[in-house]
Amino acid sequence: MSSQEEQLSPKERQKRWQEEHYAKQLAKLRQQAKQAAQRSYGIPSTTGLLAYPPLPNQANPQQQGEMPPQLYLHEGLDDAFKNGKVDVSRFLLQSGAPMTRATPAAVLRAPADKQVALFQVLIEHGWTVNTPESLLPEIFRSNNEPLFDWFLEQDADPNVAGPQYDQEQTLRLAASQGTVQVVQKLLNAGANMASSGLYWAAGAYPEGSVPNIRRVEPSADFDKSRIPVMELLLENGGDVNHRLETHHMEELYPIVNAVKAGAVERVKWLLSKGADPDLKGWWGSARDYAKLDSSDEMKQVLGVEQ
Repeated sequence: MSSQEEQLSPKERQKRWQEEHYAKQLAKLRQQAKQAAQRSYGIPSTTGLLAYPPLPNQANPQQQGEMPPQLYLHEGLDDAFKNGKVDVSRFLLQSGAPMTRATPAAVLRAPADKQVALFQVLIEHGWTVNTPESLLPEIFRSNNEPLFDWFLEQDADPNVAGPQYDQEQTLRLAASQGTVQVVQKLLNAGANMASSGLYWAAGAYPEGSVPNIRRVEPSADFDKSRIPVMELLLENGGDVNHRLETHHMEELYPIVNAVKAGAVERVKWLLSKGADPDLKGWWGSARDYAKLDSSDEMKQVLGVEQ
């Protein structure tokens, strides 16, 4: 160890070691990229993205025992994303790193302040915010508001923002957990959630609750916290007696969902806005549900005999 290194603190030595290690890795990737570009069997295109090129599962017959160059580049790209290296990510994509279905989601592992720039690099190579499916649900959960705003600015469609089997996932998360500001942003972006959002907001319950197994008893603050969102949705055309379109056996009306969630204040609010406590779904009406397993206060609000 040199005298100059001896004067460095352990933290500074660790940082210098990491920088040197990263520089060596980058040089190696650059060399591999140059070699890959010269291969006769080519590199999958990263533009278009209507069909993502699959990663090869075996080495080129001419190069038995070697890892295919696409895999070198793919691993390097994944590492660059994780470390928030924007320029390196751009270089690797330009060098032929394949963009798979999992590539966009990998950006969410990067430092939060680098994610917008990394997604911009993907856009430069043919990706769109709705290809192959929106990442809005994951971004909502990450609480990265600048990235959430950026996705909406790039015309992310909030109505199909989720897996194919649950395309309303973002709207449901926002209604049941989001702030008024987040819900307003989704409405501004064209979200069709006024009535369905009322249903989800009415039935929000604390994390860890198991409403089908034991009674949910939220705090008064948690109960009331959804009412401003419900007010906003009502102002935007929400129907307090909207029947949920579903193929599952679940509560069909906002007020029944609120009773299930033990949300007395929300039930009071819904009644004040004209919700019908006698509309029946799979499990009966709000009053029927209250008779089965609700607090005395809930039964009193709904006029159910205790």
